[in-house]
Amino acid sequence: MNLNIDFFKAILSATLWSSVFLAYVLYRKREAPGAIYLFLLMILSVNWTGAILLQLVADSGMKRAIGLAISDVCVTVSPSIFLAFVFDFLGNKKRLKWQFFLKLNILPVLALLVSFIPSAREAWWGGYVATPSGGVSFSSYLLLYWLWTFYLYAIFLASFILLIKGLTAFATYFKKQISIFIVASVFPLFFNLPYSFHLNGFPPIDLTPVGFLITVCILIFGIYSFHVFDIIPVAKEKVLETINDAVIVIDKYSRVVMYNKAFRNYFNLGESKLIGRYLDHISSSLGSEIASLDQSKSDQCREFVFQDKTFELCIKPLYRDRLTSKGKMIVLHDITPRKKMEEQLHLSNLHLQEQLLINERMIDDLKAFSYTVAHNLKTPVNNIVGFSELMVSKVNEGKFDPQWANLILNSGLKVSQIIDGLLLFSSISVKEVLSEPVDMGQVVEEALKRNEREIAEKKVSVRKPEKWPVAMGYAPWIEEVWANLISNAIKYGGEPPVLSFGFERNDTGSMVFYLQDNGDGISKDQIDQLFIPFNSLNTNKDIDSHGLGLSIVKRIISKQKGRVWAVSENIPGKGSRFCFTLSEKN
Repeated sequence: MNLNIDFFKAILSATLWSSVFLAYVLYRKREAPGAIYLFLLMILSVNWTGAILLQLVADSGMKRAIGLAISDVCVTVSPSIFLAFVFDFLGNKKRLKWQFFLKLNILPVLALLVSFIPSAREAWWGGYVATPSGGVSFSSYLLLYWLWTFYLYAIFLASFILLIKGLTAFATYFKKQISIFIVASVFPLFFNLPYSFHLNGFPPIDLTPVGFLITVCILIFGIYSFHVFDIIPVAKEKVLETINDAVIVIDKYSRVVMYNKAFRNYFNLGESKLIGRYLDHISSSLGSEIASLDQSKSDQCREFVFQDKTFELCIKPLYRDRLTSKGKMIVLHDITPRKKMEEQLHLSNLHLQEQLLINERMIDDLKAFSYTVAHNLKTPVNNIVGFSELMVSKVNEGKFDPQWANLILNSGLKVSQIIDGLLLFSSISVKEVLSEPVDMGQVVEEALKRNEREIAEKKVSVRKPEKWPVAMGYAPWIEEVWANLISNAIKYGGEPPVLSFGFERNDTGSMVFYLQDNGDGISKDQIDQLFIPFNSLNTNKDIDSHGLGLSIVKRIISKQKGRVWAVSENIPGKGSRFCFTLSEKN
């Protein structure tokens, strides 16, 4: 047996099985751009290699001729499939139409059909002759053969030119991948040229499939080392490289298979190698965030904070079909400016709401103020005017009652008291004060002195602690609180009034101060209305009240960051307890 023939048979057999393996790999990656056309090329390679082996082992001229015919069919179809791959790979989908390839292959197919007709073949194509090695070749080449050959080479050449031009549109990493593919694709052409042109020094056997064997080896290396078939078309890749959003694609094992420049920039990755690395090794925070999401098939989005930036993180599962997971596409959109703007808008909204509440309260206060001025001041002012006119008229007659002067005086004092209360009430809203330690015992004594006339008139009994705690607040305002509570307790206390002062510590660390009277008490409905400005619950006409005292108390305590409330069982004799809180001195 001829050693050279056995060597070529072994090489071609290896090529055949390698082509079958690569066809299987490409079929599994058929969703990648261009992979389906490379799969068809590998199928052609399998048939082409099998046809050449048939020529070498055939025991008759007919079988050899069949093998050669199959080879010619593969040669005729392969340039168009390669061109279709280039179109698909570069994103030129509009060319991938059967009408275009039908027109493109009219000439080579007609030429091939002529070669199958014995009379036409000898006149236009050439004649077959058996080679010493057992193969089949042509005895001579005629015009139609040369037209057929150069036309197919022209298609291959156009495909390579398009592929090389596509290099300028890809990023650096993808250029390396395409370069590997271009180099690999040259080998079949390199082995086909010597056979087609019968160059001296080469055996008269079509070794083009050997070129496919080398291509197979390079592509297998590229698939597993550089992810050749994970590349996307130019159009899509250009979009990914120009958008500001970070995009990264990971496989089902969370290994990086693709990314864009924005991802590298956002995570300060420099020039480190990313392809093939696990995501949590690149960014542990992002890897943990992805791992924490449920494994549902639907798209998911959430906010993701990395260093000083906030991203909208969206994950889209990738499936070969509806059941087989391929991985995930992750998109990070920087929403830091939007979040800052939202925060500013939120703060502005809170400020506006607070200002609106203040304005609404001021409007209510103004309404109540106008009512108070019109209603509460009307009676004492009328008294002042009326008794003054009476005094003027009676002076001429030599008659004068001293009680009239007392009534005028009391009415004037009432007017003054109401005005002072209104001024104090309005000043509390706008005035800012600093809290300082308050000697509560001294403040209570000053408040009692302000009400000593009423205390003396009604024979009020006062019970208070011997020692008071030191609380934090503004002493003049705290004195107003006690003065108003004392005045209120005297008006609504028992006969005679008994005022019990006290304090206790609550669970929050604040001091609770209180004043207990012995009056008839108040109902729960009345308690809810107690601290509304200018709202007097007094139904006894003998008791002088204009509804400012308790509202002043509430506003002062609120400004001191405290709380005020009332407790009553609404039972005569048990009275009511008015309480307020202040911070205790540390």
